[in-house]
Amino acid sequence: MSPAIFVTFLLAVVSMYQVQLCHGQASTTPSYNGTWHSHLGANITITLNPSGFLQGQYFIGEGGVPVVGLVNSPAGNSTFGFSALFVDHYVMTYNGEYKVCNGVHVLLTTFTFKTSAETCAQSAGSTRIGTECFTRFRQVPTADEPCPTDQHNPCNSPC
Repeated sequence: MSPAIFVTFLLAVVSMYQVQLCHGQASTTPSYNGTWHSHLGANITITLNPSGFLQGQYFIGEGGVPVVGLVNSPAGNSTFGFSALFVDHYVMTYNGEYKVCNGVHVLLTTFTFKTSAETCAQSAGSTRIGTECFTRFRQVPTADEPCPTDQHNPCNSPC
């Protein structure tokens, strides 16, 4: 068998089983529905329908804003994208993947944060790019709720 055919076969097998690894852990079927907590202090509540349409609320502090997006394949490949539009003239757009890292379900994302600029020359400076990791447990302590201390709910990012 030629190397090209072998590589094609190997990629087909990996795609067929949709194996996804994160720090040596294979992922399970993604379950997006529910509340996710960011290592930056935000929360997102997601509902995913069978066709891959994602909707929910993104919360920073007291207020929440609507979120809409798509999941590539809700039953398999775990890549997704969603956006949150804030009334204060800014938008956040996320893309990422669902993983199980060291036994913890996570949404690993990259985001762009865009505010409106006064002039065209200021537009580039009004864009920020970053990463955000969401888990099923709170990662940032509050005055009322200290972080859990057991090994399944550490108060630090598993990412």
